Parts: sequence; structure tokens; C-alpha cells
Amino acid sequence: MPDSDGVAPAPELAPYASDPKLLTFGLLSPGKGIEVAIDAVAVLRKVHPNVRYFVLGLTHPVLKRREGEAYRELLMQKVSVWA
Repeated sequence: MPDSDGVAPAPELAPYASDPKLLTFGLLSPGKGIEVAIDAVAVLRKVHPNVRYFVLGLTHPVLKRREGEAYRELLMQKVSVWA
């Protein structure tokens, strides 16, 4: 991971230092394609088993009020199928 901005990588990433990484960041809600990305990474891992996909962010507050954490749980369930 390049550190040209002067910010050191988080220590939690040390075990994955040389692995290719993908990142989604922001409020989580349907329609952003996160489910599609999770499925795509599952296919990609067949060729590049060390690729990592990080999803960072809170559930969108409107969605959370309406459905709780059901969407986040759906994403986690999708990952657990192929993790």
C-alpha cells in the first residue's frame, strides 16, 4: 500500500500488507452495488485468492431507522458464504 501521503497504514492491515485491496467507504445502503461487489470479489478470489475487500461505513441513518441493521447483516451473510 503506497504511503506517499505520509499516513502510516493501520496496524490492523499489517497481515494483508502485500495483498491487493479494494475499498468501499461511506454510508451503507442498497443501490450502491456493494452486494454486486461482494459477489464479484468472490469470483475474483478464484483467480487471486489473496484479494481483500473492505467495506467501511455506517448504515445509512434513514435505512437504519426503517430496517435496523438488516442491510448490514445481509452483506455480512453474503461474505460468510464464501469467506
